[in-house]
Amino acid sequence: MKTFVLSVTLMAGLVVMATGWGQAESLAGMINTTRTLTQDTDLVGDVTCTVSGAPCLVFGTPDIQLRLHGHTITGQGSPDRCPSGVLFGEVGIHTKGQAGVSIVGPGLVRRFREHGILVNSDHSAVRQVVVASSCLSGIVVFGRENRVEQTTVVRAALMGPGFAGIFCSGDGGHRLRHNEVVSGGGPGITVVPSSGSASLPNLLEENSASGNDGIGLLLALGAIGNTVRRNAVLGNRQFPDILDGNPTGANRYEANVCETSAGGAPSCPNLSAISGHAAPTGTDAE
Repeated sequence: MKTFVLSVTLMAGLVVMATGWGQAESLAGMINTTRTLTQDTDLVGDVTCTVSGAPCLVFGTPDIQLRLHGHTITGQGSPDRCPSGVLFGEVGIHTKGQAGVSIVGPGLVRRFREHGILVNSDHSAVRQVVVASSCLSGIVVFGRENRVEQTTVVRAALMGPGFAGIFCSGDGGHRLRHNEVVSGGGPGITVVPSSGSASLPNLLEENSASGNDGIGLLLALGAIGNTVRRNAVLGNRQFPDILDGNPTGANRYEANVCETSAGGAPSCPNLSAISGHAAPTGTDAE
């Protein structure tokens, strides 16, 4: 009897889990009015957004995922310019203050006339997503303790240097890791403190911010206590590659590759411990 009861219990548990998996919504095709996500959502095809002056996709409940599955979300912008100017509010994906949500690639978000992705919630994540051709910033991060990891941002800030590939602010505690920001019209990565209380320190680790029209990595005045570690910041067309608007020692720098730096940032290249660039020791030196 005990064996029978245990078997029934396990089977019931499997049914519940299977039901949970089956609750994900499928999404593809044309979207002409803002779509609010209220459960886990899977792209099953490409999405074309014709929503004007408002987000294409917004989260409407916490702790859910949007999974792109290799598909593309396309807005009404252009590949390499903003001929009609910025249309404020026109964002590809907006978390709308919902905590614990995730935007998971692989997938492409492109051609939005404000930002590609806007995170203004806490404990949320953007992973393995490519963001291309944004009139303003590619990925914007507010809130607290969010993660942006393994993303690629290309041709952001098409309207000019006042915007960035990845713009990081809010209450801090964010982790920006393993991201690539290239060919933008402004800074690659910008960190700006919250206008309110003191921000938590952020981690910027193993990112590449190179070949942008603006500064590669900008830490604005008041953005302090951050760890900047093993980043490659090279060939950005506005001097310098790394600019720290704070006094020396206000942020921690470890093993970054760069050509030029200014403000509180240490001299480049600061290479001593980066993988592949360490001074040979022991038998390696022989």
